[in-house]
Amino acid sequence: MISFAPSCIVALLLLLAFPRPAQSLGSYFDSKCASCHYDDAVTCNGCHHHGARDLRAVPDKDSYAPGEPVRLTLLGGRKYGWVRASLTDGAHTEVARRTGPTFAGNDGGPWTELPLALEGRAPGTAGDHTWSAFYYGNENGWGHSEVSVDATIHVATTAPVVVRATPSESPLFFPPQGGEGALEIGLSNTTHGVFELDAWIDVVLPGGTEIGPVYGPLPLRLPGSWEGARSLTLDLPADAPSGVYSLEVLVGDYSTQELIDADSFAFVKRP
Repeated sequence: MISFAPSCIVALLLLLAFPRPAQSLGSYFDSKCASCHYDDAVTCNGCHHHGARDLRAVPDKDSYAPGEPVRLTLLGGRKYGWVRASLTDGAHTEVARRTGPTFAGNDGGPWTELPLALEGRAPGTAGDHTWSAFYYGNENGWGHSEVSVDATIHVATTAPVVVRATPSESPLFFPPQGGEGALEIGLSNTTHGVFELDAWIDVVLPGGTEIGPVYGPLPLRLPGSWEGARSLTLDLPADAPSGVYSLEVLVGDYSTQELIDADSFAFVKRP
């Protein structure tokens, strides 16, 4: 038999009847966060320990066709809190980014919290491909940390023609006044025969609207087992909205919009 002293019983009853409130420090944001987040509203969600506990990236499908849209959900954390997240493919190219409007931790506007979605395009070659999702946010109230978790993207078959879009740097940033950025597009005919198709480029705006083609459609006739690459320049005007963009290179039949493969990368225009 387990027994309690009368004083212990009284203390236990008091704890049950009057639960201890969560500790709230009104000056915490000012002392720990405001030096960088000076344009942000004071909120507990900004500085609570969100953390990377149980962080995981979950694909929306078990298997993908070449160039098919991939949607990963980044899950985890302990409490609500602001975060930045990004997604890189097997070539370490950033294909998606989720953050506030200034991209530097001082947003003055909408913020992101877990869980959140990150999107890209499945590779053109069959097999298992390792992508990495990155979390950046408050950790234990002592600063920020970046933690990555891997996700396996399984592609069932190899595309007849595989396309690869690679920016000159990743992520590719543009200043508020716009400017030019370099990229390279590689193509590989995985068949032994001549292959005819179209190539074109679309751009997804920060709000999610897709426009294009901004380049092409360009009819191509590729010899069997041919590989090659071409350098292009992306010209972003000054009046383009600030935010995270996605550039998508697609190959297939433009008239029917039937895709053979696609690749994408993220780029950012600062406000």
